[in-house]
Amino acid sequence: MRTGIKVGIGIAVLIIIIIVSLYSMYISGYNGVQSRDESVKKRAADVDTQLQRRYDLIPNLVSSVKGYMQFERQTLEDITKLRS
Repeated sequence: MRTGIKVGIGIAVLIIIIIVSLYSMYISGYNGVQSRDESVKKRAADVDTQLQRRYDLIPNLVSSVKGYMQFERQTLEDITKLRS
């Protein structure tokens, strides 16, 4: 009878160890997934920030091109006047 109790306790301890190990692997995997998810969200936010910065610079680029276009137009008109 004592041997049967020892075997039963040993099996119960083994089952508990297996359950705790599986639970700990699950928690570790879940934390890894959450960590990667946060990393992806941060990188997506970084991309959005860069896109917004570029979008904000477009009006400056347009005004610079318009200014240069005016300069080119004036230069071409001056050259045309000098030729005639």
